[in-house]
Amino acid sequence: MPLDPKEVILRRLSRELSAVRTVFLGLGLPQLVSSRLPPAVRCLDASSNGSSGEVDVVVVEASEVTPQGDLVLGSDEEIFGGSGHRWIVATTHTDSEGRPRLVKISRFPIVIPGRIDLVITEMGVIEVSEVGLVLREVAPGYATDDVKMKTNASLHVADDIRLMDLA
Repeated sequence: MPLDPKEVILRRLSRELSAVRTVFLGLGLPQLVSSRLPPAVRCLDASSNGSSGEVDVVVVEASEVTPQGDLVLGSDEEIFGGSGHRWIVATTHTDSEGRPRLVKISRFPIVIPGRIDLVITEMGVIEVSEVGLVLREVAPGYATDDVKMKTNASLHVADDIRLMDLA
């Protein structure tokens, strides 16, 4: 039986964050990962005292991400005011209407330009790089062509692509 898409995202995200010291978790899906992280990982959110300070990673859920790493957030999302070394988007690959969240050109105003480093969806792990979006890992049950079909931007497949580890 296939895993729920959100469960896939949360499992992979928790692996990504297991070794960081401090993480800022945006609203929605990112906040659900906090209970899955080791006690040594300090989790901050918009209500945390000092949430505008220095963190290792910022995780947000996005409405859209462009190949340049531009970020469009949901209307209620709190924008992190500090500096984060890495920015990760944790979101479903498509919205509730089936529209891709990884897009060539955003339909909405860009909130944070050029800041996203990594996108984790139920279909794969996509890196934002100089060449654009690069599929680094594909989730069990999906082929690279499946991910490309649900992406509205050019998607490069890494030479060393791996199967997403959900353990």
